[in-house]
Amino acid sequence: MNHSRSSSGPILERKHSNNDRKRKLQGRPPAQDTITSSPPSKQQTISDLFSSQQKPGVSVSPNSKRHKPDLDHTDLPPPQPPATPPKAKGAANMYKFTSNSKVIDLTDSPTSSPGSRIPERAKPSVGLRGGSAGRPNLNPHTGAKKLVVKNLRAPSKWDSKQYLESVWQQLDGALSAIFGHGRERNGFSTEGDMGSNGVNGVNKMNGKVEGVTFSMEELYRGVENLCRQGHAAEVCQRLISKCKAHISNNLKQSLLARRELEDVDMLRAVLSLWETWNRQLVTVQSIFFFLDRAYLLQSSKPSIHDMAVTLFLNSIFEDPNLKSKIIDGACDLVAADRMEDSLDHSTFRKAIEMFHDLGTYTSTFEPRMLSLSQSYIAEWAEKTGKERDLAGYVNASVQFMQREMGRCEMFGLDATTRRDLLTLLEDHLVQRQESFLTSQDSIDDLLDTDAVSDLEALYSLLQRRHLGNHLRKPFESWINLTGTYIIFDDAQQDQMVVRLLSLKRRLDTIWRVSFHRDEQLSHALRESFETFINKTKKGSSTWNTDNSKPGEMIAKYVDMLLRGGAKAIPAQLTTDSNVDSKVREADDADDDFAVDEEAEVNRQLDQVLDLFRFVHGKAVFEAFYKKDLARRLLMGRSASADAERSMLARLKTGM
Repeated sequence: MNHSRSSSGPILERKHSNNDRKRKLQGRPPAQDTITSSPPSKQQTISDLFSSQQKPGVSVSPNSKRHKPDLDHTDLPPPQPPATPPKAKGAANMYKFTSNSKVIDLTDSPTSSPGSRIPERAKPSVGLRGGSAGRPNLNPHTGAKKLVVKNLRAPSKWDSKQYLESVWQQLDGALSAIFGHGRERNGFSTEGDMGSNGVNGVNKMNGKVEGVTFSMEELYRGVENLCRQGHAAEVCQRLISKCKAHISNNLKQSLLARRELEDVDMLRAVLSLWETWNRQLVTVQSIFFFLDRAYLLQSSKPSIHDMAVTLFLNSIFEDPNLKSKIIDGACDLVAADRMEDSLDHSTFRKAIEMFHDLGTYTSTFEPRMLSLSQSYIAEWAEKTGKERDLAGYVNASVQFMQREMGRCEMFGLDATTRRDLLTLLEDHLVQRQESFLTSQDSIDDLLDTDAVSDLEALYSLLQRRHLGNHLRKPFESWINLTGTYIIFDDAQQDQMVVRLLSLKRRLDTIWRVSFHRDEQLSHALRESFETFINKTKKGSSTWNTDNSKPGEMIAKYVDMLLRGGAKAIPAQLTTDSNVDSKVREADDADDDFAVDEEAEVNRQLDQVLDLFRFVHGKAVFEAFYKKDLARRLLMGRSASADAERSMLARLKTGM
């Protein structure tokens, strides 16, 4: 339907053109070959039907919707009378057409056809409501139109570079005030110089930096605005340059001017500047907090704190004129403590914390401290070994190691420092002094005096390097020497068993308490007893034979116990109330202390049988024991029948 409506306009124009042509033909004579008869009627087309339904005076634009006719328009031409129908043609001339040089192309547009060119005054004036005659009221679409919006305000004269310089001028003044705050006349800042109303140059009442007319919030907002405008990198670079200039020109120069100070005094001066720099850095971080979080953190660059630490490290600590003095000052504090002088605990603790913060503890302080410690320990071990006996050296070494480890724990030195320092101590005090610690004469003195505590300290010291079993040789030698002397001492032959039992008891205590039940030393103890107790020597006491005298003496001692009971036990073999506390604890653990007389007799019999097991010539003991047993039974001299039966049972299982 849209197509039909849009094409009605050209159809009307073609009808007007045909009518004009008919009026012109009526005014001239007909041609010779024309036929006057009326043409036959033909079937109407769809276009004709639509054109016939159009009312006169209505024109529809091909690009517009259907419009109502303008009834008031008077420019339409008057209606023409119907033309006289032509005469009918014959059958022969029915399909003959008159030639006409003027050909009308009905397929062409109405405006391009020759017959449709009507003068402007003759064209119908048709349009929309109130439209002008001769052209449609709605122009065809000619493309997108450009809408221009004009700003009536005056253009802004904002200059971000000028704003950067203006804000940085404020920041530069604030930084200068912060860095210059708290400087004392000697060039170093102290706690008391910070003022009563503020810290780090900031007044707590109004939040302003002292000496600056704007507040901390204004400074912070300025930094934030610069970062949002894309000046974060330049602000960061200017801040680094400002801090670097302050450290190099102010802090470093004040130290170089006093380079003649002692190492410890120079260390104290550097620590004072380090504390001041950290306090000032707190205020700087508060002002540039937005830069730190929004730019440095997001771009994986060092934070303001890390940057400040690096600047202090590179400018002051790494300076050739200051570095050695700083490290040696801390080592001098350790050396003073080793010489039993008063140690400045606060200074040493702050120095260790500064080394950790700067990241130089492992690379600078630790190697230097260990190197000086090694020289001191080697000298101390050599000197102490010459001036003191074995017991004195052992006790001094133990105390020295405890003091060194306690210092590491007190000041929080790294685990690597404690480990390496302990290795040096063990190497110089134990490993390199092994010959002195295991010397025969020194150990003989300890065993002769029954120094249980000193022997324990010696064994523990040697065990730090797993050298405790190196005591076996001097231990065996002393046992053989002492036992042999007892066996062949004719003057105290009657006291042989008592002395052997006393010796065995002492050595058992030393093995349990001092040597911590060392297995190899236990074997050394038993093997040494078995060696010397079976030694023989021809003499009057053995009737010039190789028989072992201990077998006979053990049998006589058993006879004495069974006849006299607990009253016959020698005093040196009974429980001593004055015995050492460590010995008492060891004996309590082994249930060695007696509860009553019967138990004391049984305990003595067990010790005798333990001694009897070392004897190889048991026939001598058997002969004397049977003879003494018969005499006790016949004469009724046995103190306890239960003790007799217990002794026989022990002999059956032990022999």
